[in-house]
Amino acid sequence: MREVARRSGMAYRSAEIAIKELSQLGILERIDGSRERLLRISATHRLGGAITALLRAEEDYQPALRAELRALAESGKRDAVIEVAIVGAAARQEERIGSPLELLLLAKDDPSARRWAATFSAAGHQLEQRFGVLLAVSGYSLDQARRLWVTRTAVAERSISSAIPLLGGDLIKLLTHP
Repeated sequence: MREVARRSGMAYRSAEIAIKELSQLGILERIDGSRERLLRISATHRLGGAITALLRAEEDYQPALRAELRALAESGKRDAVIEVAIVGAAARQEERIGSPLELLLLAKDDPSARRWAATFSAAGHQLEQRFGVLLAVSGYSLDQARRLWVTRTAVAERSISSAIPLLGGDLIKLLTHP
């Protein structure tokens, strides 16, 4: 139950009530023979197939979203984009429904950083329609990011250390080694 609550962002009691109701409706059934409380979607329930198909489509959600963001980042590689990474709650796998996907973009200079941040923001409207996700893009020149890194907070350090690179590599090394 704890895992369901953690993954869904629900309170433990709310997850417990939802699981109980789905079980009472016959949508979920208990798997016997285990000390743990294991459940599965009922293959005989009328909605079982549709729910299973939805969950399978959900498995492809993150890889498909990252592939589209990576393709956009690669297109900027020839035009001054140095690094693009997912940061924040999504990188730490703590995101909640409706929370934005935070992207950090580093470019060679300020005009390029502004231009590519705007490009990602514009692409965000299409991604929102297709994936239901809002993008929050922060774009910096590499020099500006290095200056900010010198006075970083613990939150910034945690965010950067858990970053998921879409283009580039080790953000901490990039920020600390000129």
